[in-house]
Amino acid sequence: MECKKCGYRTNEEKQFCPECGNQLSNKSKGLNSNKPMNKKYIVFASIAMIIILSFIAFFFIGKGKFTPENTVDAFEKAVENKDTKALKNLINPVNDSFELTKENTSLFIEFLSNNPKKYDKLINRLNQQVESINTSGENRMAYSNDTYATVNIIKEGKKWWLFDNYEIVVVPMYLDLYMDTKDVGLFVNGNRVGTSTGKDYHEKFGPFMPGIHQLKATFDNSYVSSNVEEEVELFDSSKPSLVHTLKLDVAEVKATTRYDDSNLYINGKKTDIVIGKDEKSLGMFPTDESVKAHVEKEFPWGTGKSEELVINGDYLTFSTIDPLSEKDQEALLNKLNDTISQYMQALTKQDASVMKDNFTDAMKKDLTKRMKNINKQYPNYTGKLVKSVYDSKSLLNPEYDDNLKAYKLNIKTELTFHEPNESLGWLLLDEEKKQYTRTKMLTVIYDEKAGKWKLNKYEVYYNFIDEKDKITFTF
Repeated sequence: MECKKCGYRTNEEKQFCPECGNQLSNKSKGLNSNKPMNKKYIVFASIAMIIILSFIAFFFIGKGKFTPENTVDAFEKAVENKDTKALKNLINPVNDSFELTKENTSLFIEFLSNNPKKYDKLINRLNQQVESINTSGENRMAYSNDTYATVNIIKEGKKWWLFDNYEIVVVPMYLDLYMDTKDVGLFVNGNRVGTSTGKDYHEKFGPFMPGIHQLKATFDNSYVSSNVEEEVELFDSSKPSLVHTLKLDVAEVKATTRYDDSNLYINGKKTDIVIGKDEKSLGMFPTDESVKAHVEKEFPWGTGKSEELVINGDYLTFSTIDPLSEKDQEALLNKLNDTISQYMQALTKQDASVMKDNFTDAMKKDLTKRMKNINKQYPNYTGKLVKSVYDSKSLLNPEYDDNLKAYKLNIKTELTFHEPNESLGWLLLDEEKKQYTRTKMLTVIYDEKAGKWKLNKYEVYYNFIDEKDKITFTF
C-alpha cells in the first residue's frame, strides 16, 4: 500500500501512514467520502426547520393580528384620534351605491366625537357582533339588515390567503324630502341635490353617512332670496329613509293699486313689474315678512309713492299713493290760499281782472256770473279770507278726467271769511268778529302745458274734516 501523500510503501494494512499520518485503509476512504454528504444534509435540514418554524410563527402572529377584536380596536383608535385617513382606509361601503369620501368620513368622526353616548352604543353594537362571530363564525346581526345609518363588522374573504379578513362596513341612509312650494332649491351639506316642482313634491336623495346633516331650502328670483336651514340626524334607524318636510314661506303674490302703470318696488329697488287697477300676479315671493313692497306712479307734476306694505300673504292692495311730495303739497295749498284771496277780492271789487293765471276759463266764467248775483243781492258786500283748513286726505287721490283731459283733485276745505257788511252764508260764525266759516269743495286740475295746478270749481259742500287730517293756515 502506498501513501498518496508522501509515497511511503508498506505491505501491512495500516489505517495511517507511519511516515506522515495520512489515512491509508479503504475503510478510512469510505468514512471520508460520507462526511461531505452529512454536512449537506445538516444544512438542508436546518434551513427547512427555520422555514417551518418561521411559517408557524407567521401563522400564529397573523392569526393573532387579523381578529375582529383588533378591527374594532382600530376603529376606536381612528375615531378617538380623529384620524380621518385611517378611518377611511378601515371602513367600507355596504354596496356600490354609497361612496366614502374624506368629507363624509370627517363628518362621521365629528358626530361620534360630539355624541359620546351614541358612540358608546355603536361600539357596544360592534362588540356584540364580535361575540356573534366568535361564537358562530359569522355575524348574524350584520346580515339581518334591519338597522340603517350604522356600521357593522363582517367576515369578508381571506387576508394573505390564510387568515380570515374582517371589515367594518357602513350602512348608509336616505333622505326623503318634502316641499310644497315650487322652484325651491334643496341642499344637503352645502350641495344642491334638487329643485321642488310644486305642491306635494317629494324626492329621495342619498344615501348618506350616519351623522348630522345640514339641510337648506333656498328660493330666489330676480329681486329677493329667502332660505331656511335645518339639521337632521341619521343614526341607528330601523327605516332606510328619513322623511322630512322643509317649510319655506313662499307663495304666488297678486296685487292691485289705484293707478294703472304703477311701477313695483321691492325692498326699495325698482322692478320691471308694472301693476294697475286690475289684479296682477307678481310671481313667487317670500311671505315671511322679510320683503317690503311699494309702488310709484309717474304723474305729469312728479312721482307719487304709495305706502310700503310687508308681504305676509298672497295679496297686496296699494290703496293709497301720495301723489304730491310734502314740498309740492305745501306749494299747492299756498297757491290755493292766494287764489281764494284773489277770488274774494274780485267779488268785493266786482272786478274779474283781479284774478291772475291760477284759474281755468271755466272758473273765470263762473266768477263773472257770481259777481253779478252778489252785486244784485249784496251791493255793499266785502269779504276777505282769514283762515283756511284743508283735508289732507283729499290730496291723496288725483284722478284723470277724460272730459277735462287732465288730472284733478277734489279738495275738502273749511274757509273762514271776514265779512263786515253782509255774509254769503255760514256753518259756524263769530258774530263779534264778523267771521263766517263755510265748507267748500275745491276742484283743481293740472295744466300740463302750463305746468301748474289751476282752480276749476269752487262749490258748496257740506263736510267734516277730522282733526288729525287738518292742514290749517291763518292770515
